[in-house]
Amino acid sequence: MKLTSGIIVLAILGLLVFSPVASEASLVDTSLYADEAIINGVTYNIANQNTTTTEDWPMYRHDLQGTGASQSTVVNGQLLWKFYAGASGLNRLRSSPTIADGILYIGTENNHFYALNSTTGSQIWCIDVGAPMLSSAAIVDGVVYVGVTWNGRNGYVEALNVTNGEIIWQFPTDSGIESSPVVVNGVLYIGSYKGYVYALNASNGALKWSYLTGAEVYASPSIVSGTLYVGSLDGYVYALNADSGTLIWASHVGNQVYSSLAIVKDILYVCTDSGYACALRASDGGVIWQAYIGSGSDHEDASPAISNGIVYFGARNGFYAFNATTGKQIWFFTSPYSARQTTGYFYSSPAVAGNIVYCGSVDNRLFALNTNDGSIVWSYQTGGFLFSSPAIANGKVYIASYDGNIYAIGNPANQAQPSPPTPFPTPITENQTQTFTPTSTDSPTSKPTVTPTPKTPTPSPTITPAEAPTLLSKIHQDKEPIPIYSSNNSETIDWTILGAIVVTFLLTLVSLFLLFKKSD
Repeated sequence: MKLTSGIIVLAILGLLVFSPVASEASLVDTSLYADEAIINGVTYNIANQNTTTTEDWPMYRHDLQGTGASQSTVVNGQLLWKFYAGASGLNRLRSSPTIADGILYIGTENNHFYALNSTTGSQIWCIDVGAPMLSSAAIVDGVVYVGVTWNGRNGYVEALNVTNGEIIWQFPTDSGIESSPVVVNGVLYIGSYKGYVYALNASNGALKWSYLTGAEVYASPSIVSGTLYVGSLDGYVYALNADSGTLIWASHVGNQVYSSLAIVKDILYVCTDSGYACALRASDGGVIWQAYIGSGSDHEDASPAISNGIVYFGARNGFYAFNATTGKQIWFFTSPYSARQTTGYFYSSPAVAGNIVYCGSVDNRLFALNTNDGSIVWSYQTGGFLFSSPAIANGKVYIASYDGNIYAIGNPANQAQPSPPTPFPTPITENQTQTFTPTSTDSPTSKPTVTPTPKTPTPSPTITPAEAPTLLSKIHQDKEPIPIYSSNNSETIDWTILGAIVVTFLLTLVSLFLLFKKSD
């Protein structure tokens, strides 16, 4: 009897011991913060909803949600190649590169649009669009979509053939375009200088609907679950039904909104011209938290990037990392190479891959910063201001500079050897001469050894925005990482549960056997 009782006790202990083990094995901390966060009693889903699964960077800010986050990684900061796309007196490149299927696309302020081999930097084709280009391209299903800033009275949205740049269709907007397009479910969305947000049929350019905001729309739309979100220079962030263009809500967040939004499902992140970094509820535009990152001469234009529970903002006075849930500042970075505050201005929108965030500065440098503490991993100095935003694809980071060059930076050991150069195709326009800068493997002109301690900014308390947003809930307490269930660990979880079941089952069988034997 004692033996039987002991085995039954062991069976019960097996259930008590192994069940928590199985349960604990399913609680795996796969990111800095959990998929859900509870703020003031409201549950928000903050899991990354990145639908781009390849290592391409096929649109401005990488994906429809504008996260600026890539799955690719860049090992180090050595120059792989650079391509000169400038012209005498018109070197400035403000458009950001996009990469799809091994081809880099970018427009210039000297009216040209290029397609380059993203591995070698060699030109594939080039067209003259007749007007400056500040919009960045989106590549979807073998078609290049882009906005043209101004041509006489009109700006244009164009669809181009990826093979040769020939125009498939063109939509006139009666104003300039700096907004970059996004394309989803066969519809293209883009903003314009006249304040319109357009929805166009992606196959033929036919107007589906348009919505007029109160001022120019420089920002690029972001789309989640059938809702389009975009900021306007009237100081509002708008939520529109992506199918009909119907207004869902409009939230006033500051003087002007140049920034595009980064969205992690239930939370929108945006920077305002009033100098505030904001987190808004996607449901109604209410402010969850805001942090002042201005410097007194505000005009914060850079769009945020978000990855693994950290949201990054470039500003006039430096570069910030915040806890995406609470708004608590994690670290702050200023360029050690800037003699003046104005030369350390981060106008370029950041990009994140792995544990490195990439940001371009007006002091001509592209920085790779450690996401944990903001320390410099490496930096590369170009020959001009960096207003263009970095794009990360296939182990390389690409950026355009005010010196007229497009740069590819990465690890030469991973660089495929280019095939012998072939003659460039004849440009579509006549009497046009193209200049190609050969591939270079020179080391960067400057590799910093300085790793500054991140500093906390001390903005003047007397500076206030003209009309500050109403804080519905302002949270600044720190929160510990929350473990979350990860289906990626299903193999470990299954074996643990199976072991618990097998041991418990065997102990139960033995107990029953002994009970029956005793009864006999």
